[in-house]
Amino acid sequence: MIAEQKKLIRTSILNKRNSLTQQEIKDAERLIVNNLLKLNQFIQSQNIFCYVSFRSEVPTEGIISHCQQQGKNVYIPVCVNETKEMLISHYDDDVILAASKYGVQEPTKETIKIADREILDIAIMPGAVFDSKGYRVGYGAGYYDKFFAHAKNRIYKVALAFSFQIIDEVPHDHFDIPVDCIVTEQGIIMCSK
Repeated sequence: MIAEQKKLIRTSILNKRNSLTQQEIKDAERLIVNNLLKLNQFIQSQNIFCYVSFRSEVPTEGIISHCQQQGKNVYIPVCVNETKEMLISHYDDDVILAASKYGVQEPTKETIKIADREILDIAIMPGAVFDSKGYRVGYGAGYYDKFFAHAKNRIYKVALAFSFQIIDEVPHDHFDIPVDCIVTEQGIIMCSK
């Protein structure tokens, strides 16, 4: 039941997101990045996990570049399709990206630099739909929920989204892990638990 509700909501919102023009994405990205850069948890973080954007997701290239210029360590996701597990790889100038099975850019086997998730201060993640409590609908594979469920240390979770991706209530299961805040072009939503 919940899975079916999530699927319907995901499809509806992603259709809307996929219809954005490049200019609309660029305009929103500038505001989203400005809002993220004001977030204390981001400012104070040293080890940052950030998705590599693709399709109509909020772009992260500028965020990753900013982090590297500030001397922060950037880690990006590596998905293990067989186990539906997500690992992190250190991302620097030596890393070469290539499209994975799903089209997401990941480090090539030769340049991957697997790291321990326990070093992370903050995680910047995508998603399809969110609510103000921090619950999210991702793309259906559960990579992020499993990743955070296995983290021993507290990682501050930030979602990037366009404001129309926020709805009143996201259906959620007991294993769904909410984010701590959502950054949109309209501002920062601190999620209540």
